[in-house]
Formats: sequence, structure tokens, C-alpha cells
Amino acid sequence: LMRLQRREHYRISTPVIKPLRCLLPELLDRNGIMIEFRVVDISCGGLAMVTNASQIHVDLGQKFDVSQIELPSIGMVTAGLIIRSITEIPDSMVMQGQRCGCQFINLPGTMITLIQRYINSLQRERRALS
Repeated sequence: LMRLQRREHYRISTPVIKPLRCLLPELLDRNGIMIEFRVVDISCGGLAMVTNASQIHVDLGQKFDVSQIELPSIGMVTAGLIIRSITEIPDSMVMQGQRCGCQFINLPGTMITLIQRYINSLQRERRALS
């Protein structure tokens, strides 16, 4: 049996060696510093990020008015996010914490273009390596 997912946007895994980071200016740690979350995949519709339970607690349906994702050699994506799914990551895995699936809110066309350029550049790099 093969499980197919129907998605509106193409999703791609981000590099593990130099991962994307998502900054949520609304969330600060105990020292008042913005927390960086590791982005594990991205599409024009949203992203998935890994949160560390010791860093911060997020809830399903929680909204963030501003998020910032720096796309290497492409530019900065700024958009609102809403948490759509949360999956616990077992302690035995390298990435511990929660995997949060997020949807972009009111993403402007210019930001969609930046994300699409990033996805295309990742695909070109991966094709060149194989």
C-alpha cells in the first residue's frame, strides 16, 4: 500500500547541516532573548519547525503576527504563522521536543516568490549532487 498526501503546495525538506531558522519576536526566553526554531520543511503554504520543550511551550491554534525566516542567498521572509499541528518527538531521536506544523497567514505575493526561489535552488543543488 502507498499512502498519498494531497497538498496545495509543494513541500521540501530543509538542509540539516545549515538549517533554516525561524524567529518569533513575540516569544522570548527567560533571559529576554528571541528564540530560534529549526525549520525542517517549508512550502509556500507553511513550514514545520522543531521546538525544544525546555525553550518554550506552544499550543495548537496559537497565532504569531510576525515570524522571520532568513533564506540563504534569497532574502528574509516575514509572515504571520498559526500552529496547525503538534507532534511529540521521542527522546531517543536526535531532535527532541515537538514538531510544529505551521500555516502562513496572509502571505504576500513577494514572500511567496522568495520561498519558491528557495525551493527551486534547493532542488537544483540536490540534482547537481545526484
